[in-house]
Amino acid sequence: DWDKKPVLTPANEKYKDHDYYTVKEKHVLEYAYDSNNELGLYETKHIITHINNDKGVEIKNKMYIPSGKIIEMINLKARCITSSGKIINLDKNNIKQVDNLDDKGPFTIFAYEGVEPNSDIEFLYTSKKYISTYGSYETQFSFPQENVEIDFISPKNLEFELKSYNGFAPFTSDTSDQKVNHLIAKAKSIEEYETEKYSADDANKQRFNYTLRYNTAKSNSKYYTWNLIGNDLITNYYTNTKEDIKAISKAIDKSGAAKKATDLEKITEFEYYIKKNIVFSTDAPDNLTIEKALSQKLTNEYILNRIFIEASRQLNLNIEMVFTNNRFDSEFDGAFEAYIQLEELLIYYPSIGKYLNPANYFSRIGFPPSQYALNKGLFVKATEVAGVTAGIAKIKLIGGTDYLLSQNTINAKISFEGEDFNPKNQLSHEFTGYSGYSLHPIYYILTEEQKKETSENILKQIGENTTVKNYKVENIEPENIFKKPLIISGSVETPMLIEKAGNKFLYKIGLIIGPQAELYQEKPRKTDIVLEYAHGFLRNIEVEIPEGYKISNVKDLEFNVVLSEDGKETAYFKSSQKVEGNKLIVNISEQYINTFYSKNKYKEFKDVINAAADFNKVTLIFEKK
Repeated sequence: DWDKKPVLTPANEKYKDHDYYTVKEKHVLEYAYDSNNELGLYETKHIITHINNDKGVEIKNKMYIPSGKIIEMINLKARCITSSGKIINLDKNNIKQVDNLDDKGPFTIFAYEGVEPNSDIEFLYTSKKYISTYGSYETQFSFPQENVEIDFISPKNLEFELKSYNGFAPFTSDTSDQKVNHLIAKAKSIEEYETEKYSADDANKQRFNYTLRYNTAKSNSKYYTWNLIGNDLITNYYTNTKEDIKAISKAIDKSGAAKKATDLEKITEFEYYIKKNIVFSTDAPDNLTIEKALSQKLTNEYILNRIFIEASRQLNLNIEMVFTNNRFDSEFDGAFEAYIQLEELLIYYPSIGKYLNPANYFSRIGFPPSQYALNKGLFVKATEVAGVTAGIAKIKLIGGTDYLLSQNTINAKISFEGEDFNPKNQLSHEFTGYSGYSLHPIYYILTEEQKKETSENILKQIGENTTVKNYKVENIEPENIFKKPLIISGSVETPMLIEKAGNKFLYKIGLIIGPQAELYQEKPRKTDIVLEYAHGFLRNIEVEIPEGYKISNVKDLEFNVVLSEDGKETAYFKSSQKVEGNKLIVNISEQYINTFYSKNKYKEFKDVINAAADFNKVTLIFEKK
């Protein structure tokens, strides 16, 4: 319970620059049997927060408790201790239940009264929750925390394993009550988490995972192991009725996949057919069979995964199911055997070394969602043992793609008209692999108005006053997705790029490559650099020099900024120029060959990023010969 006579927390000079910070956090997760011997999960949270300023008041004067996993709110109370020490308790009549808050599900909401700078707010609640035998909790947030304690309690027969990550305090056993298992972790303080650009983001936060490891009332064997999980997954995904198998066989016939010569051609053709003709939605009925899903052309994620697995079997393609999680949320820990890490299913085809994500429309064979690549995962291979299909489970690294497969290329031809040097531009933007991931798969289903708006916006990246005279789009057909580059080209006018200065003309050539991000960070880098995927940018610019003029500063176009590791160039921005007759030819290559760079290389990485922004500022000087 909380103190009956609370005392206002003195302001801590250490946190004076923060809007608020927590003074105390106690979080209890307790599994317990009721009088009917039914297992329940009870969660208690008790948090005291000190408010430093008006912004803190604005942020924290309302409390939002997610209630989607709550069966019953057993007890809830809250109060404010004002700067003068006055205690204002929550009026329970002011507690509201919202069924769906901003599409984030149900919430319990209330507002504190009397919140002001240099005040405390405090809440304490206990709820009964839906049971899960595994889970994960973040323990680090965007504000400082003091006196953090996590208590994990379970009946004697249920032994849980808890593991801390990224510096959170390890759990130790409290044996003061021999009737239960009690694990506890305490942190005197946890610093605020500051997001850094180009990082693994949430995966760097302190957190802990938990899973049931033993139920000694039934067995002394582990409750979850990768092999046990692998066998369960094989059963779940490989068990099909005769009707389902027949329906998938028909889909294969319609796709023409069986007639293809190579493994890659077979699965590519089948994926193309399914993702063009079958709608998959989270709103699809849970009781769908494969037969119904294919006939109704509507399916959910689970059914779709099973369709691809069975189709691969019928096409004689060896596969391994791969289960992993989003590497920007948490790094996969192969030593922690638990379902909590099995967030997404990929299918790996060893004969071609490529991954497929059935349930993601944007993904195609060889280009799984990048957040699941370059992470470890649970690889499960089906095998026959005494006539029974079982699973062989191994932890392996999920491969990524070569940087050359994901390139964004701009080709530009520029000429000038009239005495005012009005620039006329022929531009083309080419997207391969991940560079076109959010656009190429859906372009063909856009309306004509959407296609026009999308294409013109890409061609207008040079600047606001760009005028698109015409445009053309190539390779939008579904069968060309990630096989051929998506090409958007057109004629544009850019009068804002030219200025007259006396008898000279100034041409802002750097803006042709579009706006570029600049990377600045005053504080020392804390986290390593992590990119979504290896990729690059190519820019080929040809400028027609008007008769009677020359360019006096072509050397300004030359850049050579390189990040090297172990003697190899792993990121760079390079540009070269040459004048041939009346043409200036500029070639730029900006490449990120790796997806991981040590924080010790942050300065070099920043220099490569900023080199593109520096090129943006280059202005050519045209003067008479």
